Amino acid sequence: MNYYLPLNYNLKIIDLDDYETIDDNKIIINNFVLYVNNNGYIYKISSVIEIKYLLDFMNNYENIVIKKIYYFLIIKFLINFKINIDKDWYYIPDCIKQIDEYDIIVNQRSYYLSYNNKIIITDKIKFNICLIINNKSYNKSFIGIIDNNCDIECLDYILDELIDDFRFSDIIIKIIGGSIDNIDKIIKLYLLLKKKRISKYIFGTYLFQKKELNRLRYDMKTNKIRFVYDNIEYNYYNNNINNYDNYYSPLHRIK
Repeated sequence: MNYYLPLNYNLKIIDLDDYETIDDNKIIINNFVLYVNNNGYIYKISSVIEIKYLLDFMNNYENIVIKKIYYFLIIKFLINFKINIDKDWYYIPDCIKQIDEYDIIVNQRSYYLSYNNKIIITDKIKFNICLIINNKSYNKSFIGIIDNNCDIECLDYILDELIDDFRFSDIIIKIIGGSIDNIDKIIKLYLLLKKKRISKYIFGTYLFQKKELNRLRYDMKTNKIRFVYDNIEYNYYNNNINNYDNYYSPLHRIK
């Protein structure tokens, strides 16, 4: 495993502690090697260990340099699971047909947790993050949209409803959306999933879009996801949507 680290991270060798020098341009720290340029900046990391296992080792480091490298590797790890999502074209001329087509809509900073008997449509994802967790053992799914002002820690107790024991083998996690501007949210989301011991069940990501993402259609029964084009109006559902843009808050559950 080899990754070049961005020099604008300003990772300086003098800010490290507890390391063994191999030569002037290479240092070793337990299970990985860091490479240093002539100006004393770390520009590369290598290891014989797979990145998913290396992340477990790096999780316990408190040094700020190692933490920055750790966060960088989290994103590289998630990109490994990039998925392509099929696109649908729905032209639905009236509200009645919309009701027949979808069971519920999930909006910004809201979530839905249910037994797998629903077809869900989201509001526009834009540059927010859509988290989908399907637990086939319990026949339950979670879908929520996390924006920049959402308190990520609220997911701690919400996810307990989905993983209330340790039979994790049938969990499938997909993270869709995000941008360079909310990379910290993606990192915190990964760390929370790791805390819950389910980060290794991430099977799909769709990260760092250069343009706003459209809506998603999610079938809980089949765990299938599709993008939906913008020619659908959802005013029928959105009568009571609150505006959460200006303050931090947890996700709000759709009943």
